[in-house]
Amino acid sequence: MLVFYKMRQYENRLSFKETKWEAEQGYTYAQFALGVMYYDGYGTLKDPQIAA
Repeated sequence: MLVFYKMRQYENRLSFKETKWEAEQGYTYAQFALGVMYYDGYGTLKDPQIAA
């Protein structure tokens, strides 16, 4: 069970990293998704201040 949890954490971080890169390139959907990721703590630490 722990292995699946660790794999999911890795996938979340990878997804966050890719979304952050796309947002930096100017893709508006990725910018929105990145804000949601920061707000919910998906793949990163939860930070509503950065999400805003």
